[in-house]
Amino acid sequence: MNDTLSLDYQIFHQRLVSELLVLVKNCAPFVASDEHAPAAEDLVFVSHLDTLSTNLNASEQGYPLGQWVITTIIARYPHLTTSVPRDLFWFFGGDCLHYLGEEEIVLFQRLDESYHVQDSETEVLQPYETMRMTIFGLH
Repeated sequence: MNDTLSLDYQIFHQRLVSELLVLVKNCAPFVASDEHAPAAEDLVFVSHLDTLSTNLNASEQGYPLGQWVITTIIARYPHLTTSVPRDLFWFFGGDCLHYLGEEEIVLFQRLDESYHVQDSETEVLQPYETMRMTIFGLH
């Protein structure tokens, strides 16, 4: 994948993780009040999500940490599950893929194939988010 495609793909998912962090920080049980302080495990979770939001990459740490964050949301914070962009389930892969439906997997596969094929076959590169909207029928 060329650097332009790689950066575009990375920025899109980085933004989704950052938006998820903002949402999480404003939801229970992560918001402190006069009567309640977040538990230590909740603070650890937010810390890991914060790390992921500032250092999302395909390194040895990025994907496993992302998988941990997503599966932790499902296991410990199910009220947040519907707020997690489905794209992050696909992006981090691994156990996260178990939570995607077959139709979603087919669409994400088609998106990845179409996006990465343009690297060698087209001169004008279509942004990832634009291609995503087209394949998912979002416009």
